[in-house]
Amino acid sequence: MKKHSSVLMLLARSTIYRVLALLVLLAMIERVLFGRALPYGQFGEDGLKTCFSESYIVWAFGLYFLLLTALLCTTGCAFGSRTGDTLRRLRISEKAVFLWQCGYNACCYLLLWAVQVGLALYFCRMYTQAVPDSVTNQTVFLAFYRVPLLHSLLPLAHISRWVRNFLLLAGLSITAAGVPYAQRRGERVAPVIVLVSVTNFQFVRDLSESGSDVMLSVLSIVTATVTLISVLGKEAAYDDA
Repeated sequence: MKKHSSVLMLLARSTIYRVLALLVLLAMIERVLFGRALPYGQFGEDGLKTCFSESYIVWAFGLYFLLLTALLCTTGCAFGSRTGDTLRRLRISEKAVFLWQCGYNACCYLLLWAVQVGLALYFCRMYTQAVPDSVTNQTVFLAFYRVPLLHSLLPLAHISRWVRNFLLLAGLSITAAGVPYAQRRGERVAPVIVLVSVTNFQFVRDLSESGSDVMLSVLSIVTATVTLISVLGKEAAYDDA
């Protein structure tokens, strides 16, 4: 068990500080962007929605998502650091390393989700304090239905989007963990590239496009299944290095 916990600690030590530093940077950038867009929300019935649209924080979120995925995909690779060699010296099966990395990746994506939801609520509070005369008891609630990014982060009663988000979390975590596994064998990995590309495009699409939820859910299942078959079908224990 000590060897297995060592794998998790190694993964965390190699990335967690960079993950947290990037989250702090993301929060600072989004705060500036929303602050600059705040004057646009002083006019019209959909002021809060206008603020989020004019702030373009969705681009900051999308960029962080790409950076986080790239960071997770390179963790455990045999280049750029000694993480790959250290994993070999632990003499843990590659299947176990892969599964631990899937779990760690999921935690990182959940952390991004939690921080972004927290930032969104903070920005809503900024708006309600800046424009109190335009605020009702439904303002923030409606924003989480009308703003695509907010609704995708917190779908409320939209069940299909909750299902999509859960499958997307699993798919991203698994396919990202498959990259270092394949890289150590000199293989190429396509599933994560396909899933990340489509996710970044579809995640904040029109709320009425329920078909996109189904498509992204199916794509998550397919790419995760392909990765799992590739890994579990080629399991081999690490040799001494």
